[in-house]
Amino acid sequence: MAPPPSPSTPQASSLLDPFSPHSSLDSFHAHALRTGLSPSSTVYAGTTYEYLAQDTLRPYGFRLHRVGGRGDRGVDLAGIWEVPALSRSDGWKEKEKDKKKRDDITTTRHWRESPGIEELGDAVDTLRLQVLVQCKRLAGRHARIGPNLVRELDGAVRATRSAALVNMVYSKATMEGSAKEDGDSGSSSEDEPRQSSLMVGPAIGVLVGTRPATKGVVDSMSRSTRGLVWVMMEEVTDQETGVGGERHAVSQPESIASAANLRGRIKQILWNHAAREAGLEGVDVVKRYDSDGQEEVVLMRGGRVWGGGMNR
Repeated sequence: MAPPPSPSTPQASSLLDPFSPHSSLDSFHAHALRTGLSPSSTVYAGTTYEYLAQDTLRPYGFRLHRVGGRGDRGVDLAGIWEVPALSRSDGWKEKEKDKKKRDDITTTRHWRESPGIEELGDAVDTLRLQVLVQCKRLAGRHARIGPNLVRELDGAVRATRSAALVNMVYSKATMEGSAKEDGDSGSSSEDEPRQSSLMVGPAIGVLVGTRPATKGVVDSMSRSTRGLVWVMMEEVTDQETGVGGERHAVSQPESIASAANLRGRIKQILWNHAAREAGLEGVDVVKRYDSDGQEEVVLMRGGRVWGGGMNR
């Protein structure tokens, strides 16, 4: 039997704020407008970046919820990271009953644009890794980027009861999803593998920031025995110019546009050996470009890619 949490360890229920006036980027910006919160404030910029990370990482397999409250221990987002499981033939492991769904989606798209996790949904078996995310909107010339951020991330993961937090966040969603699927199929047997693999191994710490990792960051991550991931996410705005559109990087808090025009673009993803051992073995990070030459990185396993926001 697991020992009870110490008095200094916050209960999972205290980490999520049920009374928050916002739960998405749109609702937060509406709340800021109602309350007169300045777009140049650190609260506005930081909260916007957290919700943007939540939305931008979804096509990469992340299912995240924003964490709030006094006991958050420095964790901004918590949830799971779904990584495609491989079959014996080293392709994505798909459920037999849903292979037709894959075929129907694939035939309507260009051969280079194979459907990803988000489109295939429960048709693909996945490993579900617990993740605790810190968001760092590093602005200004004096923003310090170095091993200190890795130590802070490691400490946040160490101090949080991740299993209790992730279980609490997803228990309701899992039950609701199962009930819906049971009503459609009349049986829940096909859902058991996904439910049983809800969490694999210890929690992985993920830092999402606006700057690329430095050599000091990479060295510090490589020395850690805890699974750690570094993600560089730019903020960009869609500014329509004539018929086409052009994306511009956001550099100042006061230039943050409305939620409808704000996008995130992933420029870098890297992880350490411990994260690879935790479930990222065989996952590669690759670059791709859209028709305007804008670059982002996506994930690839078994010869197929997922992630990215070119079509959002």
